[in-house]
Amino acid sequence: MAVSSISAADINDTQVTGDDSLIIENSDDSVESQVDLSAAQSEDDSFDISQETNSISKSDSNDVLKASSDDEKLGGYDSNGIYYDDNPTISSVIVNAKDSYEVGDKVTLKLGSELNSYDYGSNSIVYVRLDGEQDRSKWVNVGTYGTLKTTGVEYTMTESGSHAIQLILNSYMNYWFSKATNKVVINKAKTETALTLTGNGATEVQIKPGGSVRFVVTMNPSVSSARINLFYGDVQQSGVLRPNSPNNVMTRYFYDEGTYLVTAYYAGDDDYKSATSNVVKVVVGKADATLTVTPETAKIYLGDSVTIKGTVTPSAAAVASTRAGIIRYDFDDLTESVTLNSGVSFDYTPKSAGTHIVNVTYLGNDDYKSTSKLVTIEVLP
Repeated sequence: MAVSSISAADINDTQVTGDDSLIIENSDDSVESQVDLSAAQSEDDSFDISQETNSISKSDSNDVLKASSDDEKLGGYDSNGIYYDDNPTISSVIVNAKDSYEVGDKVTLKLGSELNSYDYGSNSIVYVRLDGEQDRSKWVNVGTYGTLKTTGVEYTMTESGSHAIQLILNSYMNYWFSKATNKVVINKAKTETALTLTGNGATEVQIKPGGSVRFVVTMNPSVSSARINLFYGDVQQSGVLRPNSPNNVMTRYFYDEGTYLVTAYYAGDDDYKSATSNVVKVVVGKADATLTVTPETAKIYLGDSVTIKGTVTPSAAAVASTRAGIIRYDFDDLTESVTLNSGVSFDYTPKSAGTHIVNVTYLGNDDYKSTSKLVTIEVLP
């Protein structure tokens, strides 16, 4: 076997073949070490020669090479077996991290608070890799170090499963590996669904105690296996609705007076997201009516009259019954009651100067509550 004897200074100018042995000499020509190169069998094997340590280390050509001196630490491996540099150590951090994500979710990544003063160069490229991935073609370019250290870089979750996310800085022809995040759960993307709920064909229902409401739910897209529940506020009701007729209908009775806010809820499954419907307002008991009075204030001279008009809405409240559908006008010296249609008016002539208060009252009916308004009239002498 051929033997070549060269000095360390000549290494860069000397071609060494796999059949040779290499003797590295110091400047005083004394032999320091001899290395057998016969192990180099293919072009895929590479050698790193260090003059300082007079050693040759072999590394796989697919690995990332990192030069180090005897005084440097080579880095470490976290609990998931992922390599990171520890001179200095920097950490990958998800801003406002959650317990889990879905494919397609976007997150902001930054470096941890222990960021070293070392300047990686604002234009240095930043990559993200998952779970220590060695294939660089699968690393994701997410921006520059300048963006990373200020606002952070945006990364889109692309793979479902449990993954550790790691930032890598390509700075000054070296790769600096941050410490990866703990593994985060990334669920596969789910399809959105929408629920629509009606009660007696509307979204607001007025019934008497003991009355019923027929709820109908529709689902888009329809999931045949979906189980849909009704809620009164935060309280789940018994029974299950299905998205397809006739199982998408449920009739409920209400006995206690009050206002009920009813929604339909689907919890979702492995393929579809959860969904909540619109609110159906159910009022049990008498409903509120609205009384509008014009004018609300007036200024007239003694001897003149003023026309006061009262209008009640909705129109159903204006339907007369035993004592219903009545507006009563209480003046200083008389009381007048007028049966309602869509609106009624009354002409009033004060008999004295000064301030006169007119109490206008809607007396209500079987379905609507009573309500009042005041009108102030100033009579000038």
